[in-house]
Amino acid sequence: MKKILSLLLILALLLALAPAALAADARDDGTLRLVNPTHFVSAEFQPSDLVNYNTNQRLREPAAKALREMLTDMKAAGIKPPTLTSGYRSYSRQQELFSGRLSGRIKGGLSYAEAYKQTARYTAVPGTSEHQLGLAADLSYGSLSDAFGSTAAGKWLKANSWRYGFILRYEAAKEKYTGIANEPWHYRYLGKPHAAIVTQNKWCLEEYFNYLSEKKAIDYYEPAQNVAWEILRTTTPELYQSNVYSVSSDNCGEYIVTIRHSCTLAAQPILVDGRSLQLDACCIDGNNYFRLRDVAGALSGTAAAFAVDWDGTVNIRTGTNAGADNSAASFKAVKVSFPDTVTHVNGRTAALETVQLVAADGGAYTYYKLRDLGQALGFAVDWNQAERQIAIQTY
Repeated sequence: MKKILSLLLILALLLALAPAALAADARDDGTLRLVNPTHFVSAEFQPSDLVNYNTNQRLREPAAKALREMLTDMKAAGIKPPTLTSGYRSYSRQQELFSGRLSGRIKGGLSYAEAYKQTARYTAVPGTSEHQLGLAADLSYGSLSDAFGSTAAGKWLKANSWRYGFILRYEAAKEKYTGIANEPWHYRYLGKPHAAIVTQNKWCLEEYFNYLSEKKAIDYYEPAQNVAWEILRTTTPELYQSNVYSVSSDNCGEYIVTIRHSCTLAAQPILVDGRSLQLDACCIDGNNYFRLRDVAGALSGTAAAFAVDWDGTVNIRTGTNAGADNSAASFKAVKVSFPDTVTHVNGRTAALETVQLVAADGGAYTYYKLRDLGQALGFAVDWNQAERQIAIQTY
C-alpha cells in the first residue's frame, strides 16, 4: 500500500511540474511547424488542405501555388524546371520507405545499429518527416542525386527559392542542427517573410527557431514593398489581433505570430500653432511616427516645449526649449523594427509606441507615435482637411 501511495505521489508531482498544454488558436495554419529527429508528428496527422500538384503528388495548397509560380519563373529564365517527385507522404508510406532502406543496408552486411544510423541520415524516421506536413518538395530530373545541386536548376533554386517562400532545407554544413545529410533536392515551404529571413541570415530552420526561442522576436523590412514585418514567438497568440498576417504553432510548445505593417517613409507637412513646417515621418498602418528630437525642435518656443536627453533610457523634460536637430533628415532606412523603448517624461515612465529606423551607416533613430506624444506632453494633434496636413496646437 505504501509503495502504491508513493507512486501516486510521484505521479502527482510530475503532473504538477508538467507545462500547461498550449491553448488552441483557430488561426493556426501550421506552416511553421518544426519536424525533425526530435520533433514529431503523430501517425494520424494529415493536412486538411492537400491538393493534387501532378498525377502522383500532392502538397498543401499554399505550397503548391508557390511551387507552380517558382517553376514557371524558372522556365521563363531559360532553365528546364525539375519535376516534383515527392510531396506529401503519409506516416505509413514513410514507414515503408524507412523499413525498406533499413532492410537493404542490413542485407548489405551492416549491423542493425549501423544500418539504422545510416538510414536515418538520409531517410526520416516515420513521424519525423517534413513530407507528412505537405510542405516539403523533392525536385529532380529523375532519381534524387547530390549532383542536382550543381545543375542550373539547383543553383537557380538555391539563389531564388526564398522569393517564393521556400528554403533549401538540408545542407551538409547544417547537418549538426538538422540531423539530416545533404539533400540539394529537398525544399521546404515556410511562406513569406520567413524564407527570406532564414536565407538572408544563412540559417537552417532549427537556427531560426533557436533565435526566436532566445530573442522572442525578429523584424524584417521590405522597402520596395513598403512593408515592415514583426515576427513574435509566444504562448499567447490571442493577444495579437491587429494586422496579423499568419499564426502557426511551431511544434515546440509555442506559436509564431507574423504581423504585417504597411510602412512608408516620407516628408510630412505639419502645422504647429498655424506655422507650416515639414518633418520626416514614418507612417505605420496609417499612424504617423516622428523622430523625437525633430518634434522637440518643432515645438521649441511653444507652450508644449520639451527637451530630450539619453542616459540609457530616453528622458523628456517638459517646459524646456530644444533646438532643432535634423541630422536624421531624409535618410534611407534599411531596417525597421518595433522595440520596447523605455521613455521617461519628467522622471516618470510613459507608455509610448515607438518605431526604430536604421540607416545604411548603422545609425539608429527612434520615432514616436505623434498622438501618443500629444497625450503625454499636453498638445493636441488633429488633421487639417483644408490644408491636408497634420495640425499641432499647443495652446
